[in-house]
Amino acid sequence: MIWLTPDLAIGSAYHDSDKAELERQGIGAVLQLYEEHEAWPAHWRALHLPIAVGQPAACDTFQRGTEFVQAQRQARRKTLVACLMGQSRSATFAFACLLADGYTPQDGWRLLKSRHPNAYPHPILLQSLLECMHVPLSVAELYTTVLENVQEVR
Repeated sequence: MIWLTPDLAIGSAYHDSDKAELERQGIGAVLQLYEEHEAWPAHWRALHLPIAVGQPAACDTFQRGTEFVQAQRQARRKTLVACLMGQSRSATFAFACLLADGYTPQDGWRLLKSRHPNAYPHPILLQSLLECMHVPLSVAELYTTVLENVQEVR
């Protein structure tokens, strides 16, 4: 599990299967992006938004996911965004959350990649996010963003 901000983490199916570790880390909410449906303890908040690997996502899917994460964080619940491997779908949605937090695309990307160097959003999924959020950059421009000068958590 990798923390992007004090209340937003990226993980994989492995991470979200270890409920005891999530409890120790203070996780209280999970955005689950892979197909299998995990059972969560009743006191946790969870949203299951299955996204197919290598496919674009609809704008309302990004909206539902980011609104869920923002609501959990506003309620002071640390939130895990999880996909099967913790590299593409979760990274894309965490990036969307950073954009929703007010990060510029470049600063959000730098933060994502500096904290999680193995994050590799699938180009098709990332392109759908950029289009939905009206980000005036291409996937190639994001992938070539210089990673120095990372802004700290806002």
